[in-house]
Amino acid sequence: MFVFVGFTLSILCDLTVIHASYTTECCGSIADSAADCKELCHKLSLNGNSVEQISLLASAWTVCPEDQAMEFWNCAEQYSPVLLELGTFSGRPCCNLTKTKACREACVKAQSEADVLTQCSHSTEDAKLFECIDRQRDGEKCCNKAVTTDSLTCKATCWNMYLTNTITDQDSKRNLRQHCTGRNKEVVQCLQKQTRTTRHSSNIKSLHCCENTNNDTCRKVCTESLRSENDPNDKIEEIISACGIVDLISPLYQCLLKEDKYADPEPVADIDSAKLHCCEKYVSKRCGGLCIKTHSWKWPSIRKFEEHCGYLSAPISMQETEMHSCLKDVEEPCQLGCSGLQYCTNMNNRPTEHFRSCTEEADNAAREDILTWQKGKIIVPNLSIPVKDIRSCEPEMWKAIACAYQIKPCYKKPSPPQICREDCVYIMSKCVDTSKSNMDADLCKRLPLKNSGECISVKQYTVESPHKYHQSEVTNPCKSNTCKADEVCVIRRRKCRHSKSCQHYVCRKGCKMGDISKVLVPYSTDVVIPVYKSGEVTSDTCLNYKVCHCSHNGNLGHCRNIKCLRVDHCVISTGVIDSGKHFKSVCNDCMCFGGEKICSKRQCPTAIEINKSEFTDVQNCKCTRKFEPVCASNGKTYPSACIARCAGQTYYSQGSCHIHNPCANNPCEANYRCVVNKQICYGHRNSPCLQYKCVALNDCNEHFHEPVCDNQGVEYTNDCLLLSKNKTIGYRGHCQVRPCSTKTPVCGHDGETYLSECAALASKITIDYNGPCKTFGFAFTSPNGLTSTKSLCENIACPAVTPAGCVGIIPPWSCCPVCAAELRLLVAEPLAHISIEVKKGPLTLNKILSSLSMMISVSECDVFGYLGLDDDIIVLVAPVTQYPTVLQMSACIKEAERLEYLIQSRNPSITSNMILTPLVYAKLQTPVISSTSRGSAFYTQPFIVIVTFVLIHLTHRFVTIV
Repeated sequence: MFVFVGFTLSILCDLTVIHASYTTECCGSIADSAADCKELCHKLSLNGNSVEQISLLASAWTVCPEDQAMEFWNCAEQYSPVLLELGTFSGRPCCNLTKTKACREACVKAQSEADVLTQCSHSTEDAKLFECIDRQRDGEKCCNKAVTTDSLTCKATCWNMYLTNTITDQDSKRNLRQHCTGRNKEVVQCLQKQTRTTRHSSNIKSLHCCENTNNDTCRKVCTESLRSENDPNDKIEEIISACGIVDLISPLYQCLLKEDKYADPEPVADIDSAKLHCCEKYVSKRCGGLCIKTHSWKWPSIRKFEEHCGYLSAPISMQETEMHSCLKDVEEPCQLGCSGLQYCTNMNNRPTEHFRSCTEEADNAAREDILTWQKGKIIVPNLSIPVKDIRSCEPEMWKAIACAYQIKPCYKKPSPPQICREDCVYIMSKCVDTSKSNMDADLCKRLPLKNSGECISVKQYTVESPHKYHQSEVTNPCKSNTCKADEVCVIRRRKCRHSKSCQHYVCRKGCKMGDISKVLVPYSTDVVIPVYKSGEVTSDTCLNYKVCHCSHNGNLGHCRNIKCLRVDHCVISTGVIDSGKHFKSVCNDCMCFGGEKICSKRQCPTAIEINKSEFTDVQNCKCTRKFEPVCASNGKTYPSACIARCAGQTYYSQGSCHIHNPCANNPCEANYRCVVNKQICYGHRNSPCLQYKCVALNDCNEHFHEPVCDNQGVEYTNDCLLLSKNKTIGYRGHCQVRPCSTKTPVCGHDGETYLSECAALASKITIDYNGPCKTFGFAFTSPNGLTSTKSLCENIACPAVTPAGCVGIIPPWSCCPVCAAELRLLVAEPLAHISIEVKKGPLTLNKILSSLSMMISVSECDVFGYLGLDDDIIVLVAPVTQYPTVLQMSACIKEAERLEYLIQSRNPSITSNMILTPLVYAKLQTPVISSTSRGSAFYTQPFIVIVTFVLIHLTHRFVTIV
């Protein structure tokens, strides 16, 4: 029996080639009656990923029991690369976590951990690498204790637990006990002892509790017991025998119980709570249930999930496109731009395109694919595709296909993996060897056209990017950040006191959404986590969630359950709409959520109606177009009392909100100062939308982050710190980086007057025109939309639109165009109340915009927005540079497209964020820019096709569904 230790991806690839023919012959010896076992044998031999081979071996016993399929185990022992003895360094599976080439080479060749440390530094490498090596060292101690002749399954199961970091999972432990019997029980005992050390360290932290007794004997036994390696139950018995029965009044037991509560808590998040959100998108209850088990605390269910619902692995999986797309979005989110690719160089310097895997590993994999294809055949199970020599037949096209497959450009609509029909026809007509095959271009008819947004056009990657010499105009600081593994990178968009030494990003402590989750949420975020008590999809008509807070120590905690959210369908005139689905109602955009129809609330005007002076675009109200502003209780200025009432606001005061002083009556107690704090609220009917805050006159909290800029352009962390320095508030928010005026008032696109341009921009409002607000526009005004001959904006002097060549959009209800991408968002009130219940206060527009801003990955773009007159949110993604370029504007448009997709698809980055989860619908409008430098229109799909219908099967061979 071979020692089940060190292995590496690159060596495995070589070994796979060497042993493929032998393995094929060996697997053929397995009886046809054991078809599933034979298929697993072939899958094992073709899979070059060491971690996945371990997973396959660990679950092989279910289809290949050792007493019935010895041929399989003989093959696995003799020819599977993962079982070959590759030295004594057990940390070799961790080599794929290295960040530098030198470290990778040292890791691959290492015979010990000391060899790795010669080239791998903690300052340059991810902490996950060293954590993995430490974990593998522990695994070597236990897994190599499997010594009997039937130890293969035991050893594979053991190593799988260390590789997936599930050594504390109870189901995994039961599985290990089942396969490690007899003399192999030492493996189980060893692992149990290791997992107890975590509990032992927790007991050490409880030592101070022993001081809460006056009994010397009790104190001594308590101390010695907690320091010992004994079983936790034995420790309890020892303490009870010396200190008496458990008494909840006793300070000793109160302390021990309190510490025990936090020492070994029940996990707050599941294995991957982010992916658990994807399970809600199931079509088949069976797939939904397997998804839940796989990403909660039933990790061994991953085999069943892939077998029954994995992409292309079963007929039922084809209907689970949304679920698989969501899972891939979590595993490999799309990001703007690639750089540093050495083989797929044509994918570099494309700052307005999204990719999933701009990594050195993917770059090398594309090179390896080409070397394989150059042999003249693309071989997949039950199919062989003869091709001409691709070194002379369209080599750049084949290279583009290989790179697209590995680097994974994102495109717009969830659909089966596929290249565009045009590229398929081209490559089929040029390079398929028709003398050896009767396949023709008709196979391409089933593929979508390029303009559908459902495929990837690879021809553009046969040439260099047109932005090669303009790449520096768009920066993405967090792609190359040096934040730690447990930190979240956030772009810095505020003024730096020492600009020369100021990084363009900051590292914030983060919390993982599960033991193996790749998703980190920043400190102070409130996270929404699905709760499945039985681990099954039930017939219940509501979904259960809890909200947990990411604390400063990097752990989720302080959880509270929220009332279940109904998932009833909606009945409309044309039939039934399932909860979560979008639909159209005349000219309004709608979504069904929990049996309620959430729709925009506009009239559908005719050509005649739009010229009527009384037309307001607000539902079906007939209000005059006089500008007589009122300030509503939600903090928003409406053009008139009639429009405010039409928008559902029943409490308002005459005049714009900016003229009202909420501190006039001194609402704060002694030792506090009232400070104006304007905000727009949701849910204010049940929780007052206060327009002021009470700031302590002393005892400031330096860690409370709510920035404010004084009238000299100096930023303070909060009001208290500013006031303690006897400074005067200039405006709320970060001090603006780009030059802006602080002298004269301006009218924002939200219809509110601001003291200055800087104050408006800090409030995340774009400028409509200079001077105080004096009118308002139509809801549908746009470059290609409806216009009115009786517009009240005729006498408004609009500022110039930048960059030059941009035909800007006119945001709803405003007068002047702006070069920005516009998103109209709908909010689900039931979801908004989650935030209201947890935070005991209203959900504010500023919190929503700030959370969306953190999702923008480009330094040159940011989010602005306001509440529309019919309760939708108007979001503008615009450049924030002093002199924006066309390329920067194009990047902003692509980021807006990404936000639209994330909201429309209810991506976990939206649904797991308590502030953003109420956003249920997004509709994008983009400006017209006179340049060919815009990126291609696409977004998000979990997989990329190699070529045609036939090559879809090839994808099934290489792509692993997470």
